[in-house]
Amino acid sequence: MKKVQLIALFFGAAMTFTACGGDKKTVTEEGTTTPKETPVYAEGIKIGYYNSDSLNANYKLIKAIEKDLEAQVNTMSSNFEAKVKSFENWARSYDEKIKNNMLISSEIQKFQEQFQQRQMALAQEEQQLQGKIQQLQNDNLIKAFNRVENFVKNYAEKNGFDMILQYAKGGQVIYISPGMDVTEDIVNGLNTEYTELNETLESEE
Repeated sequence: MKKVQLIALFFGAAMTFTACGGDKKTVTEEGTTTPKETPVYAEGIKIGYYNSDSLNANYKLIKAIEKDLEAQVNTMSSNFEAKVKSFENWARSYDEKIKNNMLISSEIQKFQEQFQQRQMALAQEEQQLQGKIQQLQNDNLIKAFNRVENFVKNYAEKNGFDMILQYAKGGQVIYISPGMDVTEDIVNGLNTEYTELNETLESEE
C-alpha cells in the first residue's frame, strides 16, 4: 500500500498583460514582419507586483494551514496504516495455518474469498482517503487565495494601483522592475490582518 503524502500548498499562478496600438503587420523586403503602426503604450498606469514564492514562505495563514493539514493527514494516514497492518497480520496467521495443514479445503476457499474482499476494500479506502486529502488541500487553498485576493484588491484601491500582478519563478512573467515590488507591504499587511483576526477570535472565547 502506498503511503499518503502531504502535498505542499502554493500559489503558482502568474498573470501577464500586453498593450499595443495596432495588430496589423506588413512584410519587409527581407521577409521579416514589422508593425504597420507604431505601438502605443498606456501612460500614467500604476502597476505593482508581489512575489508568490515569498508570500508562501512568509504568510502566517499559509503556515497555519500547512500545519493543520499535516496534522489531519497524519491522523488519517495512521488510522489507515493500522487497518493495513491488521489485515496483514490476519492474512499471515491464515497463511501459517495453511502451510501447517491446519485448514480444510472449504476453510481455505473461504479465506481466499475474504482476503480478496478485504484487499479490495482497503484499496477503495485508500483511494477515498487520497481524494479526501486532495479536497482538504483544495478547500484550504481557495480560502487562503480568497484572503490574499481581497487584501490585494483593497491594498490596490487604497494606494492608487491600477494593476497588481502575481509573480512566480517559472511563470509567464519573465521580468518586472524591482521598483514595482510591493511584496513586503502585502505580506506584512496580510500577517497583521491574520494576527488581529486571531486575537479577536481568542478574546471572544
